[in-house]
Amino acid sequence: MAFRIQSLALAVPFLALCTSCGGPNLRPISITAADQVYYSDQSQWREEVRVAIKRAEQWEEYWQRITGSSANLPTVDFETEMLLLYNAGRRYPGDRIQILELVPGSEGEMVAFYRLEESGTTMSEVFPVQVVRVRRQPGQVRFEPRRFDPGP
Repeated sequence: MAFRIQSLALAVPFLALCTSCGGPNLRPISITAADQVYYSDQSQWREEVRVAIKRAEQWEEYWQRITGSSANLPTVDFETEMLLLYNAGRRYPGDRIQILELVPGSEGEMVAFYRLEESGTTMSEVFPVQVVRVRRQPGQVRFEPRRFDPGP
């Protein structure tokens, strides 16, 4: 009985320590309209790309690719923030993309869930891109689709 109490006494502080490691970085982050830095259906970058941007030099390079210009670069505090960029490649008018949330994944990575809503129109083409700002997170970011069900 004394062994169980001693084991429990050691386990409780250990569990508390484990759950506090990383603190707020391990909570899901919902993406809101206020987090959106940029959205356009006319990205100049034609390939599909999903990336977390954690350095100013990267941001300048990606901004040039998606806008075709280095002008009007939105400012970002990369000490406390990072950007999630989803460049959807060739799509059709009415198609929408949306980065939904950033959640803890396995082995220290974060998972950015995104949604692609297809309109079914095929008369011309668009190249949608979205960039959102989130609290800076350690480790890698992996992008995963979340299916959209418009309902009945």
